[in-house]
Parts: sequence; C-alpha cells; structure tokens
Amino acid sequence: MFEHETHELLKKIICVLENIEREQDLTNISLESLYNLLSQPTHITIEWSGDIMADNSIALSPTAKAVATPTENNADGSVFTFNPADIQYAVQDPTVASFVVDPATGVATFTPLQVGATQVAVTDATTGATGSSLLTVTAAAGAKTLSLTWANTP
Repeated sequence: MFEHETHELLKKIICVLENIEREQDLTNISLESLYNLLSQPTHITIEWSGDIMADNSIALSPTAKAVATPTENNADGSVFTFNPADIQYAVQDPTVASFVVDPATGVATFTPLQVGATQVAVTDATTGATGSSLLTVTAAAGAKTLSLTWANTP
C-alpha cells in the first residue's frame, strides 16, 4: 500500500513541477490535493519492547512478554494520531504467539506459545494503514533434558 501511495504522490508532484516550469494553469492539480495526499496515513510501524531481543526474537518461557507499540505515519513521514480502538492485530501462526490488545492505547502484549516464527500484522480499521513485523520465538536457554540416576540402598 505504501509503495502505491508514494508512486501516486511522486507522479502528482512531477506534474505540478512540470506545470510550474511551463507556467501553465494549475487548476487540474491543486496544492491542496497534494497536501491532502501527503496527510493521509499510509503505513504503521511496530516498536517492540519487553522481553524482546534486538532481532525481534523472544525466548520461550512462562513469564516472557513482547509489547508491540504501533506508530502510524502519513505519506510525508509525519506521525498520524490514530484512534487506539481502531488498531487491529493478527498473527499468521497463532500457535507461535498469542496477544491481547489494550483498546485504550492500541498497544498489544504478545505471549510466546511455542518455538517458531510468525508475521504480526497491524491495521488501522479507519484509515486502512497497515504494517507488519516478524516475531520469532526461540528456545529458552538452559537445560533441555533431565537425567535421574537410581541407586539401590541397603
């Protein structure tokens, strides 16, 4: 979606610049329409925090949590203030991680369920802006097996 919006924006800007260069009438393309295009939300980025590593991985443990905070941006890169109740999340593989969304903030808390990777998608239901990130659940560090030795006592 973001690439399409950027392409359309660049086409309109080039047309305006060509018209200015030729000193032609700009009635077909107004600066207001360019401003409106620049002011439309086009994409969302996810900032991870909590027990998440720099590579967006989280170790599988009963207490691990990954917090996803969305930031919605306009075509010009400025931050768009979204309605938190409009933010929706989805995971490609629900066996890897589950999540709970705080409708007051749009922030989601993810809990790892099993080792694996899943795409996390976020959408603003009103503006249509979208974003995604890969969340990887890794095995927890430490012993993976337990050995018991039995001995007979007299």
